[in-house]
Amino acid sequence: ESIKFHALLILLPILRNSFTGLRHFFRTHAFPLEHPVGVHKYLGHALFTLTLFHIAGYTSYYATLHAPFIDILLGKESDLVRTMNTNMYEFVTFDESIDIVDQWTKDGFPKDVYENKIRRIMWDDCTDCHSVSSTMTEAYTELPLSTYEQVVKLGGKGYGFETMSRKAWVHLTGIITFLSFAILWFFSLSYLRKHYHHLFYLTHYLFIVWFIGIMVHAPATIYWCTIPCGLFLIDKILHFIYRRKKTKLLKTECIGSDIIVLDIERPSSFKYNAGDVIFICLPELSRYEWHPFTMSSAPAAGGNITLHIRNLGDWTEKLYLQGEKAAHQPILMHGPYNTPTLHILKSQVPVLISTGIGATPFAAILKEWIALNRQNKTNTIKSEKLIFIWVYRDADAYLWMQDLLKKCNIDDYRDSLEIRLFLTRPQDREAENWISEPCIRGTTGRPNWAELFQEIVEREALKSLDIYYCGVESVALEIEELCKHHHLSIYRERF
Repeated sequence: ESIKFHALLILLPILRNSFTGLRHFFRTHAFPLEHPVGVHKYLGHALFTLTLFHIAGYTSYYATLHAPFIDILLGKESDLVRTMNTNMYEFVTFDESIDIVDQWTKDGFPKDVYENKIRRIMWDDCTDCHSVSSTMTEAYTELPLSTYEQVVKLGGKGYGFETMSRKAWVHLTGIITFLSFAILWFFSLSYLRKHYHHLFYLTHYLFIVWFIGIMVHAPATIYWCTIPCGLFLIDKILHFIYRRKKTKLLKTECIGSDIIVLDIERPSSFKYNAGDVIFICLPELSRYEWHPFTMSSAPAAGGNITLHIRNLGDWTEKLYLQGEKAAHQPILMHGPYNTPTLHILKSQVPVLISTGIGATPFAAILKEWIALNRQNKTNTIKSEKLIFIWVYRDADAYLWMQDLLKKCNIDDYRDSLEIRLFLTRPQDREAENWISEPCIRGTTGRPNWAELFQEIVEREALKSLDIYYCGVESVALEIEELCKHHHLSIYRERF
């Protein structure tokens, strides 16, 4: 039942259209809404573990039976003879009855033998167990064994098309189902997903084989899986009708040693919020791969869609090597999909903390905030002050943000914007290029998070603080602990 329950749940977290709609109505840091993909991963690992327990349980049970394990697995013994030898043995009147039935199955089910011998045995020994009302473990309730055809159906053995036994069929579908899920699970592991994403993407289509297989292997699963599979199908239909677009890649630019910027023509019907995610596919690079990226552009600023992508993995490596040659090719995209950043400008004092390329969603928020201020649309901003903290490695990482930071660093924003930069690997005197007032404070080295939190909490003591984080996991754990200590809400953007 646990496997059926997890099978019911595993598709729900990836109903992206549904979660995008829910985030508009619910502002919460509850795990399912904040990180549905994380829930999907957890369910996948749990389902794989439960499957291994399921296999181990049946393997242990088969080891106790009289027949060799491999013979049971291959269904060499007919279901009828096997059940008479095991669970139904106490109901068998004479041991000779089993030998008679076994020989009858080996002889090819002659009808005259059935009429003279087998019918009586079925009536005396088996019908009470194999009936609609039976509760026996090995019983087949849909086979009352009262006609020749019913007995022959249960008497089959092996993997022959016409003579395949029921147990052999169950084993065959079970093996196919398990192998498809094992391959899917293996290529979903973090390292393989990041560095061989094309294999992760293609093997994930095995979920179709898995769902069909599990419903054939255990027909009762159909009742558990019908609703989630139906919802998933509806979600995919909506995706193709409303969210999938074809547009053009206008410009590409490589910044530093590992960042590439894509400038994408914005379709006229495409509407999004700052910090939203889109999935893109470059058919000339790989026809079957779709990758999610946070848009670094802001809708209030107008213009095209921009993506800042870190070179990490085989697909991004190909894109980075193409550089400017990748421009002017068609690009497919679907989205947008909301993230926890949706409600940032509704917080009284949002504190945006990021490391490395994790600054992408907050760059979009800063652009949106600046554009709304310049357009005198401050009534749409509920935030009294915006605090942005960015930890980055070197000058190359800073390059893609420098133009935006210059726009932020003006006197008009002195009281409503605070930016703290931490350069962890300074070289020579490069830090002097960005340590400046009125809004930006730069520091070399890693931040002391405890002291930094204490300073912000004391200074903004009379205001409500909300923490938003996007970055590496090691820093996230420390940030979460400090949020618990100071009783602050934290919303995480994961990538």
